Amino acid sequence: MIGQVYAETEWELVRLGKMTSSQISVLFTEPKDVITDKQLESLNELESKPKLTDNQRETLAKLREKKAAKERGDLSEGAKTYIEEKVSELFTGTTRQLSTWATDWGNQYEPEAIEALKDTFPDIEHYGNNNRLFLPYTELSGGSPDATIHKAVFEVKCPEKPNFHMDNLLLETSDQFKDAHNDYWHQLQMNAICVAKYQGISIFDMKAYFVSYGPYMLDKYEALKLHVLEVDIDYTFAARLDKRLEKAEKYMRQYVQRFLAKIKR
Repeated sequence: MIGQVYAETEWELVRLGKMTSSQISVLFTEPKDVITDKQLESLNELESKPKLTDNQRETLAKLREKKAAKERGDLSEGAKTYIEEKVSELFTGTTRQLSTWATDWGNQYEPEAIEALKDTFPDIEHYGNNNRLFLPYTELSGGSPDATIHKAVFEVKCPEKPNFHMDNLLLETSDQFKDAHNDYWHQLQMNAICVAKYQGISIFDMKAYFVSYGPYMLDKYEALKLHVLEVDIDYTFAARLDKRLEKAEKYMRQYVQRFLAKIKR
């Protein structure tokens, strides 16, 4: 089931209108007309020519605008749509709820995955359905970690489809994880920042873990039920996140004002 529901729980209410780590990757998508590496090569080639034809000058102008758009860090249409959805939450008090067999499966087995993690991380604290935690980052953003310990954050997935878990078992490096799950990578990086702020420590002291749990593995393959991958913290991510959020929050406030102006008429 997918639909709008009124926010009721404390966790749902505090997240209304907030850009969250689970969707933050959309802010890093580039506009369709942003300059590509190949186009950048063409731009450099045209700029090096002493004389240009009229068509070349027209092409040069277009490429320069594409390059300027990339340097400005313009928001993509997907990012704008996401921000507009967040604004609608503020005006309606509703949030988008997704309930499928896969999400229900994940919610059912996540506590079991946490129990399995306790063999290695005995102090792990789980934030499940009954005690979800939202950690603010800026006034209009934040994240909800699946679990934490001191100086570490966990992203726990319990794929309903066994082949998804099998794919996760083959992830051995941070780069492989980022390539396979770009959205989870962004989510984990932002949650690490939020947890560091919450715990009052430096991001340089944080660790991050991606966890995949497959409860359906046969007993003789018990060792393959739980896969824990330490994901490298990208220490440059915070600066890039701040720039994206600055643009996103500016757009959000301007969008809100368009509706408030209608009330004042």
